[in-house]
Amino acid sequence: MSTLSPEAAPPPPPIVRGSPKRLSNLKEAYQEGLVRAIAAASGVVVAKPDIDEGIDLILTHRSNVHTVDEVARLEVQLKATITAPGSKGLSVQIAQERYDMLRSANPAVSKILIVMSVPQSQDDWIHLTDKRARVRHSAYWVNLDGAPSSTAKEPTVTAPLTQRFDDRALCDMMVRIGNGGKP
Repeated sequence: MSTLSPEAAPPPPPIVRGSPKRLSNLKEAYQEGLVRAIAAASGVVVAKPDIDEGIDLILTHRSNVHTVDEVARLEVQLKATITAPGSKGLSVQIAQERYDMLRSANPAVSKILIVMSVPQSQDDWIHLTDKRARVRHSAYWVNLDGAPSSTAKEPTVTAPLTQRFDDRALCDMMVRIGNGGKP
């Protein structure tokens, strides 16, 4: 009796991903998608300003538990990087103008920076199965309200690993803002 070994199926052809020159924009779009998913899970509405003046997204949370106003509002600046988090957090450099805007003491509307470490290869950004979607990597947030001034052209900002940006963190931030506090 002869046994024929089954032929191995050929590997699938490589995925042809578009716009490689726009990788920076694609990283930001990927991060925005994660923020939108977290916002949806949090009952938060996301708006995108028509003109970029340093704020990428505006988040609003309507709840009767807010004591200052029924709607809490949070402005968000996004920053995606292929740099891995260090032991204290995920560090990025941002433009001096953005840094100054985010560090404004006692702003009329609270602002945060959300930093996300994105895998270098787009092949590793997302993996879908019948039971789950896995998005790589985590995002972290930092409130620069009242941070010291900097003379650097691009100050380095570190989002602590203890401040993971997820649905629980977003809900907690919005309740603090809705009750007159800071994110």
